[in-house]
Amino acid sequence: MRKLSCTKKIAMLLLLEAVLYFVFVFKDHGELGQKRGWTVLQEAELQYRKAQTHEPILIPNVYKTEFTILGLPTPKDEYSTNYVWTILLNDDPYVAPRVMPMGTKFEVKCSYVEELATKYKITGENPNAVITLLRITCEK
Repeated sequence: MRKLSCTKKIAMLLLLEAVLYFVFVFKDHGELGQKRGWTVLQEAELQYRKAQTHEPILIPNVYKTEFTILGLPTPKDEYSTNYVWTILLNDDPYVAPRVMPMGTKFEVKCSYVEELATKYKITGENPNAVITLLRITCEK
């Protein structure tokens, strides 16, 4: 078996570092990160599709990921699913909220929205697109 030259060893280490850097730094950004977020929402939507409660469902670190997702009840008997799902916490506070299924009405009380904002320290200096959406659509 041939020995690798020092140059080849260094080249292989640099390639390995580049791959690891990509995996750990870019895995949740761009198209790949978006797909992962949608996958988490799809799994939750399927699992809770026929949940009988009519209260919001908050799941931190869903499926052992870094995502905290929020399920909001839909108006009774209007849709085939009982919840609308969104990723509550996101690295980029200005990214448009991911909502699934899209175009589905949901119900949430303003007091609950403010509890979430307080719990996760979401303020004007620390904005969140989902909380902003919920504040616009909540029921007093």
